[in-house]
Amino acid sequence: MLVTVYHNINILLRHYILKIGHIRKIYIDKIGHVFYNQNMMEYKLSQFETLDFELHMDEGTMPREFPMHSHDFMEMTIITEGEASHITEYSVEHVCAGCVNVILPGHMHTHRDINNLRFYNFKFNLKRIVAVLPELAVLDGFRLFFMAEYANVKAPFSTIYLDEEKFAVVKNICALMWAEYCSKRPGYVIASKCYFLSLLVNIINAVEAEHGLNNDKYRRIAIVTEYIESHFGERIKIADLAAMSYYSERHLSRLFMAIYGMSLQKYIINCRMNNACRMLKTGDIKISEIAKKCGYSDTFSFDRAFRKQYGVTPGDYRGDELEAVQTTDNNIAVY
Repeated sequence: MLVTVYHNINILLRHYILKIGHIRKIYIDKIGHVFYNQNMMEYKLSQFETLDFELHMDEGTMPREFPMHSHDFMEMTIITEGEASHITEYSVEHVCAGCVNVILPGHMHTHRDINNLRFYNFKFNLKRIVAVLPELAVLDGFRLFFMAEYANVKAPFSTIYLDEEKFAVVKNICALMWAEYCSKRPGYVIASKCYFLSLLVNIINAVEAEHGLNNDKYRRIAIVTEYIESHFGERIKIADLAAMSYYSERHLSRLFMAIYGMSLQKYIINCRMNNACRMLKTGDIKISEIAKKCGYSDTFSFDRAFRKQYGVTPGDYRGDELEAVQTTDNNIAVY
């Protein structure tokens, strides 16, 4: 019943997005997810001036409604004043002062009903951040709030609302970082990096406190998702996942559905498809090789799964992506 209601709401939301998103050509899969090609605004981190670990920071207001868009980087926004409706392909959320909002790469979003909105905005390459401080990746709050990008799914908690004390701390760190970031004085890159990592840790602690992640079940689920992300090209059995989590198959499946809103099998498929898309974008790997790398025994099975997921063949997707690069190279996002 709940799945049916969720599906119907998603379909209605897709129609609403089509009206406001300035999208001319899209693909909608069987469960209502929207995929788009070159006519959709898509921005790349390479279009922005970044620090050496691929981080770009902004501070300011949003005086106008920005068109529906996506990007190839992780985006985190901390609202300091005002309010707005944040619209994604998954939900419509009310954001206000004290909200921390994360948008994963490849997902489209925009803001509407903007009222005196002021924010700090961070665009970054999550994998580079993890490379700088790999200890982050083992924290439950970090994995659930940020790292779901690796399976191309919506993180369980895309927005958190900080209490007054935590908001004051986060806002102060942002102000200090912004001052260093803009100064360009000797050592500003090191200082900015330290402030940003401190900011992430404070947000992670807030996520864990708000959602009660300091318990054993989330640690067991983290083991499962990490295994899937590392072995998506292999045959993955639910029984093996259950064994490594010390849950029965039935209990693991129920718990995973409660946390991620999808089955384990769907998570595995999404992980394979996300990695397939990444390889297709490079343009220099044969589709038959991509199929094998993503766990498919033959090109026909891969083609059928890809078409079911995105509504197009891998070859068509690759053609659209290459054309999209050519049409967006000169576009620079204000936000």
